[in-house]
Amino acid sequence: MCSIFGVVKKEQLNCTDAQIAQAFEALAHRGPNSSKTLTSKEYFFGSHRLSITTVNQEQKQPLCRGEYIALFNGEIYNYKELIAKYQLNASDETEVILELFSRFGSSFVSKLRGMFAIAIYHTTAQELWFFRDLFGKKPLYYTQCNGSIIFASELKAIEALCGFSFDKRALHQFLGYGANIAPKTLDKNIFKLPPATIVHFDGATFNSESFDTILQTPITIDSKQEAKEQVIKRLRESISYRIPKEVNWGVLLSGGLDSSMVAAVAAKQTKEPIECFSIGYDGYEKYDERPYAKELAAHIGARHYEYNFTKEDFFHTLDELLEFIDDPIGDPAQIPLYFLIKKAKEQGVKVLLSGDGSDELFLGYRTYKEYYMMEQVKALPYANWLKNHLRSNFSLNKEWEWYKRALSGETIF
Repeated sequence: MCSIFGVVKKEQLNCTDAQIAQAFEALAHRGPNSSKTLTSKEYFFGSHRLSITTVNQEQKQPLCRGEYIALFNGEIYNYKELIAKYQLNASDETEVILELFSRFGSSFVSKLRGMFAIAIYHTTAQELWFFRDLFGKKPLYYTQCNGSIIFASELKAIEALCGFSFDKRALHQFLGYGANIAPKTLDKNIFKLPPATIVHFDGATFNSESFDTILQTPITIDSKQEAKEQVIKRLRESISYRIPKEVNWGVLLSGGLDSSMVAAVAAKQTKEPIECFSIGYDGYEKYDERPYAKELAAHIGARHYEYNFTKEDFFHTLDELLEFIDDPIGDPAQIPLYFLIKKAKEQGVKVLLSGDGSDELFLGYRTYKEYYMMEQVKALPYANWLKNHLRSNFSLNKEWEWYKRALSGETIF
């Protein structure tokens, strides 16, 4: 997981070095293997490390080379390829990032394949850059407080220095979407970096730009067979990149199509039996997918661990989880998920592969198909008449609201 933290222009913050160090320690749970700080009169930078690659190397970040300091949270899956391709003077991911930045500027980020939140600081010019991966898998929050710039992997570290200021408008967004959409958070003064975004602080103002040209590039598929072949190819390649080489790992297996595919492909890419972890609920057979997970695990020859999640487990886990969700997600599945991840950790597993996201990509649930069909209403003859009719009348029927939004070009859900 790891965490990064920084304060720039710290002399303006009205906080002692001890208070800043204590705020940094609020992130220690994200990186239990080692910690490192880099400080001066002007700045404080720190990182807590969870080592997945180069586990036997000493922690190098915050990394200072010349006039630049880099901090990095995440994994760059192709960092060894980049070292070879560009003949970099580097042996780990943070060194690769700083070497590429010094050579290509902020455009280097398009060369990275992975999940990341990156901060780079120019000590002489007092400029600061933030980078977040294409899908926003790694978090990064920042604020301007009394003239200082503070950034961190979690809100709590920033709020320890600046306090909390509730944003009622952001609450509406959370209740509508089940999460706050970047750059908003529930704190009106703290922002989160959107996915595929670069933010540059030039010493006076923040400027942001997107680098999601990869996502905007059309993909042309000529046949169903080609589509199937491309999905399988990308799935195998992606899983191969993500299987750790230096630490124990496993797969979260629900028994559904997505996690079963991940487990099956991963099992074919390793010599030893993989470890799979499943959870279920006694007395709630309709929601218990353990039989499917068990069948799949047996089919691929995996070592399978399954756990029962009780009501007592629910409330105990919820109390523990509340310590970590400063930027909450309105999904109750995170509670049994957190419980299951802790069980996997007890088995010595450090990395877990999962199938999150495929339902959204492939319309995995009935509601996604229904929303997609509703979007087509805009193509109907006399659609403007229908749009005006729905806007001029009111109904408590949810379908009325969905069609009104679709015709108006708004998000249905």
